[in-house]
Amino acid sequence: MSLRTVIIFRIENTHPMKNLPVLSLCGVLLGASSAPAQNANSAPQNLPTGDATAFAQIGDAAPKKRILVPPADAPLDIPLKPTNYPVPAGAIIVSPDAKPGGAGTQNSPATLKNALQNAPAGATIVLRGGLYRDGNLVIPHRLTLQSFPGELPWIDGSDIVTGWVKDGENAWRRDGWNFAFPPIFDAKDIEPAYPLANNRDMVWVNGRYLTQVGSREEVGPSRFFVDYSAKKLFIGDDPAGKTVEATTRANGLMLRPRDAAQVAGSVIRGLGVRRFADAGLQIAAPRVTIENSVAAWNGIFGLQIVGGATAAAGTSDVTLRGVRASCNGKAGVRTWGTPRLLVENSTFTHNNIENYRRAWGAAGIKMMKSDGVVFRNNVVADNYAFGLWLDEDLNDATVVNNIARGNAVAGIMFEISHRALIAFNVVHDNNVGLMISNATVGKVFNNTFANNKTAVNVKQWRRPNHQTPEEGDLFLTREIVLKNNLFAQTKPNAKNVFIDAGKGAGAAPEMISALDSNVYVTTAPLTMVQWLAGGKMGEFQDLDAFRAASQQEKNSVFATVNPFVDAAKGDYRLKTGVIAGAAAPLPAEVAAATKVGANVGFGALGS
Repeated sequence: MSLRTVIIFRIENTHPMKNLPVLSLCGVLLGASSAPAQNANSAPQNLPTGDATAFAQIGDAAPKKRILVPPADAPLDIPLKPTNYPVPAGAIIVSPDAKPGGAGTQNSPATLKNALQNAPAGATIVLRGGLYRDGNLVIPHRLTLQSFPGELPWIDGSDIVTGWVKDGENAWRRDGWNFAFPPIFDAKDIEPAYPLANNRDMVWVNGRYLTQVGSREEVGPSRFFVDYSAKKLFIGDDPAGKTVEATTRANGLMLRPRDAAQVAGSVIRGLGVRRFADAGLQIAAPRVTIENSVAAWNGIFGLQIVGGATAAAGTSDVTLRGVRASCNGKAGVRTWGTPRLLVENSTFTHNNIENYRRAWGAAGIKMMKSDGVVFRNNVVADNYAFGLWLDEDLNDATVVNNIARGNAVAGIMFEISHRALIAFNVVHDNNVGLMISNATVGKVFNNTFANNKTAVNVKQWRRPNHQTPEEGDLFLTREIVLKNNLFAQTKPNAKNVFIDAGKGAGAAPEMISALDSNVYVTTAPLTMVQWLAGGKMGEFQDLDAFRAASQQEKNSVFATVNPFVDAAKGDYRLKTGVIAGAAAPLPAEVAAATKVGANVGFGALGS
């Protein structure tokens, strides 16, 4: 599998004004574990730490591929936080060290697989801490799976690999390798520079993640190759005295019954899922709750939630609360057909580590074909793609009180969908802060856009409308309203743009129905607005000139002083007295959805 640098941020506390998470830099993570040599029965109590790692180019033998360089600094981890859920009477206790035939008590725990197969509907299964090397686990009916108080259970899709023999000067070989995860996506998902992203095989040596190559000849330090036809696994690191682990299972936990109603109401809380070739957790049932759980280092998706576009289709009213999805191959979370999905207090970072094509499904979290989604109080950060992607028939969405930072494409994407409220979000240091494409009725109020290359990009591409009109998608960009937003550029020598409206097939006046009462802050000259009208693209560095040309921003405010309390530490509250003027009152539906009242200041955190 191909790889990118992974910078890990940890949520340290909450923002004093809005209870938003504040991130602090922890370092660079490329391995998912750095456990010492161990046997297959050992069970660490937490996700083992990973080696901090830098990159160097492989060279001419594999152009545009990457290879890991051993680090000199300290290891890091993706933590699973301990919980304290009460253990109900009659709960079934399971343990990684359980013997077959265990009774499911603390003195005689059951295996996880046996508990899932034998637990009656409505039962609670409590997982003791440790490493469960198991997978393709089916939840057959409504159950609660939770961690034992204070303990950290991980369900792991890899196994320890032994039986290595030397193969030439620079490789070691494991014969009889019966696990293969070859390509499953077609060409539109794949970046030509990273063709092996589509191979979901994964190998770690002492927790250091190896890079997959396409032939035995390319194997060298920090690389591996799977010969599918000969059933051989090759690595370029001497396994002597080390723990070599490789993915051997496609999926972790699966709530995908024939009858979705049987699993409705299931709860998973306090668990970690990692290192599965496809997805750590799959859900296809309604009213499922995932809480305080982690999905990391899975080959495609951390979590996948699939159903239909209506509640009757069977996957409505799912809740993700306190979830972390990080370092997954393509997307942290992917949903399709999940009406009234609620995602809150969760974190989606460093996804698309395999460099799938960014324009085709890679994201921190991508949601499609659902009505009434609510996404609030979350962090989407440092994904090698989009952060939050609302795509195709994602209608009546509410996106409020989130942080979107450092994402390679856009922090928030609203595409081919109808009616979205995007308000009170802090969106900073992305390539594009907010991108709106072929979408209608977007209400963008009171967001803080800081130091993005482009703060807001509104566009319309020529693309065929293959939907029927009642599905809600016109494939046009119309009725976009932007008010009370704060656009700020506080870094020196920036060449950024605040609003880019009109590239593609859409004219700005047709797409944006109201642009007013926003604040523009820059400490150096830059293009504030690019505005396509009358077939000509205007570039404006002066708000007065833009007002005269567009009849927009009649009540906007311009400032040249850094307005933030301490942006370097993630504090985007506004200093008192820096911004003059009054924000526009919030429409009733916006005030109701955000629960802040009609009278507000500028940006996400007030003035």
